[in-house]
Amino acid sequence: MNVQSAITNELFLKRIPERELSSRQKELRKQFFGDDYICPYLYQWLRKPTHFEDIDWEEYDEIMIWCENETFFLLWYDALYKTRPATFSIINESERFVLNCFIHGESHTAIADTTTFFLSLKYRTNTITSLRVNSYIIDDEEGSILDFSSLSPEQLARILDANPSRHLELQTGSWSIEQSTILATRPYPLILKIVRCSGFAFQDDGVAFVSALGRRHTPFGSLDIECNTDGLPFCRHSLQRLFKLENMFDKLTLCELDEESALLPLSAKVKALDYRMDEKYFQLNSFDSLFIAPMDLDLRIVMNDESDWTILLISLLNRVAELGHFAKLGISIWKRGQHEFEHLKTKKHHLVADALVNAIAANPRLSCLDLSGTSFPPDLGPYLRNVFQAMEDHSSLCLFKIETYPRTADPNYSWLERLLSRNRNMIVLSSWNQKFTNGASIDKMYALNHFFRGSADLIIEHPLSRSSLIGTTLVESASTNFQYIALLLSDHTDVLLEWIDDLI
Repeated sequence: MNVQSAITNELFLKRIPERELSSRQKELRKQFFGDDYICPYLYQWLRKPTHFEDIDWEEYDEIMIWCENETFFLLWYDALYKTRPATFSIINESERFVLNCFIHGESHTAIADTTTFFLSLKYRTNTITSLRVNSYIIDDEEGSILDFSSLSPEQLARILDANPSRHLELQTGSWSIEQSTILATRPYPLILKIVRCSGFAFQDDGVAFVSALGRRHTPFGSLDIECNTDGLPFCRHSLQRLFKLENMFDKLTLCELDEESALLPLSAKVKALDYRMDEKYFQLNSFDSLFIAPMDLDLRIVMNDESDWTILLISLLNRVAELGHFAKLGISIWKRGQHEFEHLKTKKHHLVADALVNAIAANPRLSCLDLSGTSFPPDLGPYLRNVFQAMEDHSSLCLFKIETYPRTADPNYSWLERLLSRNRNMIVLSSWNQKFTNGASIDKMYALNHFFRGSADLIIEHPLSRSSLIGTTLVESASTNFQYIALLLSDHTDVLLEWIDDLI
């Protein structure tokens, strides 16, 4: 521990000397660590923190803290003791720092009080964090590990209100009507994920949660449901009511649903939909008259057996072209149990490319096209040239993602170089968010286009100070490159004319 952290932590925590440990404390430590394990020191509060950053948690490999209500909680890094169960985890999303917490006590009430105190510590900064309520629950003769559903509605509200921007993932608990209502009615947007397969359940199958959402006057935020195919933890009626709520969700994320509900998410009036859909519940005419409401659409289509992946994809793309209102479009094709399509022989590759071209041309607000989740077969490669050409004159499109570049069909990246020279807003990335490049010529093209976009942004962002900024840019960034000078002055001919007038 560094000196500053030690000083800071010592304001709040005091190590309990071994000679002062009670028999109960010794028994509990032995129970959890055994005789052969070098047990962590046991601490107690000198004074309780009010903010999460009051303690430098990263300075401890692990730490046990004894509380006045005879509960203790053990905290440790995610990188350590991965097999040890945690009742909840706090994830710092920017630093990927994971703090796991294991709480033990004599009763659920005492454990809930300790949990509420710890999870109600506020953050001083705008750090993006996630709270993951894990699926591990134990009851034994010595006490209980927290069941989050034992939190009172007031305790749950206090935890949520302390850090409104914190992401929440619920993997466990049988959540009551009162708790469900608290989740649905916070006066700020939530980012909530519920995971049915790990043990999460609504006691009323989600009726109260959906009813409370229906009474909201502001958007809920984002909801991610890892459910059974029949919709659980929601009953089918509640799930269908949820899809009919208007402008409630910024983003709705769903896994596969059964035949009765499979089409409903596509018509949900949400800003963004991320949906893993099962191909076997969709027919060729399923999309013919379907209004696909979300402008930001990300579909993962799971194919079964020896189904021809091109048929459903073409039908979907044709509907996307007919609707023409999409701003972001992501489509990936997954083979159940594998991720390869080369064994499927089809003669429809050119029709897939044609459908892509039509979808691009018919959606003038499309800014992002993401096909990176699909490992397309090499047979499609030659037809992607037409797709690249369709992007050249698209005024809004600036990002195209694909898993691998069609090197066999275009070994020199000539399609990409032509695209970048004609649409200077474009970036083409792999599934790993890396730019495709052949080295020098493509890298220079990206650098030139970056300069071009910065030049164009001056008109919008700095209308009053353009003249001085353009002069500075000419001297510092463009003075040795004629192409840069030409691009800059073509964007700002009015400034150039002003300079000429001043000289005259």
